[in-house]
Amino acid sequence: MRNDGLLYTGMTSKEVRKREDIDKKRAKQDKKAKLEPHIDLILELLDREKAHTVEQMMSQIDVKTPSDEVKAIIASLNLYGQSVAGLKAKIKNIMRAAK
Repeated sequence: MRNDGLLYTGMTSKEVRKREDIDKKRAKQDKKAKLEPHIDLILELLDREKAHTVEQMMSQIDVKTPSDEVKAIIASLNLYGQSVAGLKAKIKNIMRAAK
């Protein structure tokens, strides 16, 4: 449904777009203000979870574990580490973009 309510106030379409841009910027600032105090906690939780998972997976390796399984576990740990690092980078980028 089309809403031309703002146009009836005497505002030009340029002013409407400017107002919309200002509203979008305010919304981003509000989101950032809500997230910013918790970003360190979130990143710390990611690091803890990564360390815990790596520890659990490494405990699966035994002296009797075949070398193929050890290689597979190490490869999966590397992929997991890259995945968590990518997630942390995305979170940091989101926070930077919210400025």
